[in-house]
Amino acid sequence: MLFVIRCASVLAMFFALVLHAHAQWAKLPPEHIEDARSTTSMEIGETAYIQLSCALVSKEGEVFLVDGCIIESNKMSIISLKVVRQSDGYHLYLKKDQRLTRLPYIPSSEVFRGQSYTPVKEIHIEP
Repeated sequence: MLFVIRCASVLAMFFALVLHAHAQWAKLPPEHIEDARSTTSMEIGETAYIQLSCALVSKEGEVFLVDGCIIESNKMSIISLKVVRQSDGYHLYLKKDQRLTRLPYIPSSEVFRGQSYTPVKEIHIEP
């Protein structure tokens, strides 16, 4: 039985290598590729868009950004948040119908301070 299992395993590896060698994977043209950047690399005055999951709401309603959150290249996403880095910190812009969910496992804001999270300085509601 062990011999049969080993043979099957060797055959599976062989076919995986053969298929990999003959596969033609799709390649994105270079002009459609951007290197990933994070919110921590934003310049003062720069505007960027991040995923909703990058903004965490504490029990008290304060908002924190996950440090190193990847900036989205497409600002048209309906699940994106607009962030502007100002000299006094990060400003978050919500559309009037956009909501952030306060999750039950997000603790008090005191737990966030000094961790891998940056408090949002100001929240703006856009029309």
